[in-house]
Amino acid sequence: MKQDKTLNILNAHFYAKLITLALIAFICLFKVNSLDSYPTGDGPEYAFTTEAFYRHGTPDLRAKDARLFKKAFTKRAPWENIYKSGYFDQFYGFLSKPNKTFKENFGGAYVSKNNKIYGYHFFSYSLLNVPARYFIGVLNKNPLACFKYTNALLIIISCAIILFISPFNTLANILISPSFLYSAVYWYIGWAHPEVFTACLVTVSLWLFFQHYNYVPLFLMAIATTQNQPLLFFVILISITILVRQKVNIRSVLKTGLCSSIVIVPSLYYYYHFNTFNLIKDEGFLDTKYQTFTRISGFYFDINQGIILVIPLLLLLYCVLLPRNIYTTVIRKDWQLLDFFILVTLTALTFTVVTMGNWNHGQAVVNRYASWVFAIIFVHFFFLIKNLSEIKRLTLIAFIFITQLISALYHETLNKFEFTFNVHKPLAEWVLQKQPSWYNPDPTIFGIRTTGAYSFTSKDSPIIFFGQKKEVCKIMCHKDKLNELVYFGVPINEIRSFTRSKNIINDWIYINNG
Repeated sequence: MKQDKTLNILNAHFYAKLITLALIAFICLFKVNSLDSYPTGDGPEYAFTTEAFYRHGTPDLRAKDARLFKKAFTKRAPWENIYKSGYFDQFYGFLSKPNKTFKENFGGAYVSKNNKIYGYHFFSYSLLNVPARYFIGVLNKNPLACFKYTNALLIIISCAIILFISPFNTLANILISPSFLYSAVYWYIGWAHPEVFTACLVTVSLWLFFQHYNYVPLFLMAIATTQNQPLLFFVILISITILVRQKVNIRSVLKTGLCSSIVIVPSLYYYYHFNTFNLIKDEGFLDTKYQTFTRISGFYFDINQGIILVIPLLLLLYCVLLPRNIYTTVIRKDWQLLDFFILVTLTALTFTVVTMGNWNHGQAVVNRYASWVFAIIFVHFFFLIKNLSEIKRLTLIAFIFITQLISALYHETLNKFEFTFNVHKPLAEWVLQKQPSWYNPDPTIFGIRTTGAYSFTSKDSPIIFFGQKKEVCKIMCHKDKLNELVYFGVPINEIRSFTRSKNIINDWIYINNG
């Protein structure tokens, strides 16, 4: 009798998780059907690389791939309906060009030394989309739709692992899994980009890693690194932890080396084709001058595009709990320093990510890099509270779920398409009008969102934010153009004080009204 009762309880828990997963799958598919795939940024490169694998099983981009892609799209809708149709046509023109030189490029596609053309991002995400591309081909749908179906499936699989492979009880799992859904991945489902791919791999990797799984987490993190190289820091951390757990011996070293060796494949691939280990770095897109306190802190807390927008309560709690746990560990002298090394690794990763020159790029609610870095904090947080009493733990998890849901509803109401990289978000708009001195973001963020342009230079200085009554609220001026502020009514003595200011961010300075 007692055995039957236990079995019934286990069955009830299993079905509760199954129903939760079914609801998550329904929400994902509803989102997929309500969105067109969005090939912003490097989307065309990923689209054509997927098409190349679909058409001939190799990653080299050919004019025929682009032509057949357009033919498949126009069976469904007019070509003008695709986002950036003119850009796709220019891309096709580049692929069709007869005489191309080594490293000549367009749209992230580069001519290799054997005169073939490859994307400057590695092809792992594009390759993963091929099964969905076959499925879309059978249904005669928009070829870009393969990305959103792949992304949705990755989210569903990640939620399934959270639900069914977990140290937490059923109720906690039922709340954590939709909290992951209603995070950054929710906004990137429709993107022809590897944000969801990376976020899901990082989430599953760390979810299993904190449960003392070893080689599977390492393998998954290594795959994620092929699309976002800064994750190499976490591959190293997991590798060292495995060797500590398993003890250093021939078997553990070989297994660890084999699982992590994937990280060098992209570098070898690009060296073979282009005589360089990293095309993106060579093209000057990365620069350490951007490693400013403003950008680093803004990566997490900027009210236009920071991680705070998608995990608001969780991030704030994490900033309290992580130092507290590290401090407690040191005081007790038990030297379980994994939390400390995660903080160090996360810091190193952040310093690397912020070197990207184009910081206010196309995005959905949050910065594209924040869309997968958040996953590290998200997973680690739940294991930081693992040792709390069940009531405290469930209370925190419940509040996390509620805030995740509110965040999702807020941003979805705010902007149906969530692709607003060139306007200030309502909260930022309000702060800039009421308390402009509170918000001094990275100049790229303020410049692009204030002007609405794709980019800006010192020639556009000063850049002025006007309030509702057309009053000047905030000015961003290049340090070499400060004298021109006199034409805007700024007294000369104030201008001289600006030249002595230490608050200059990448050659730009803010002047606030009042």
